[in-house]
Amino acid sequence: MAQPKFYDEGNEIFSGEIGVFLFVTVEPAKRRNKHRDARTLEMKALTSLKREDIKSCLIGKVIPRIHERWPIEDREKPIFIQQDNARTHVHLYVWNL
Repeated sequence: MAQPKFYDEGNEIFSGEIGVFLFVTVEPAKRRNKHRDARTLEMKALTSLKREDIKSCLIGKVIPRIHERWPIEDREKPIFIQQDNARTHVHLYVWNL
């Protein structure tokens, strides 16, 4: 999520929506129950993340998505990615988009 940007006339040039990136694995169910059969694929949240996981998500998914949705006239300006309350902060890098 980012701050939306508007032209002077009030027309929106950037909605501020970047995307949602999940940290999950997809595994087949081991047993059946009343809601699903065995071997049905389930999404399971990752219980622990490492700095390398966050970094690969930033480089592989988040930065390219920002690049494709960011307004062309603002591409030369710096972009700051805020990482609130994350133990696995990725250290400051200069991203050349």
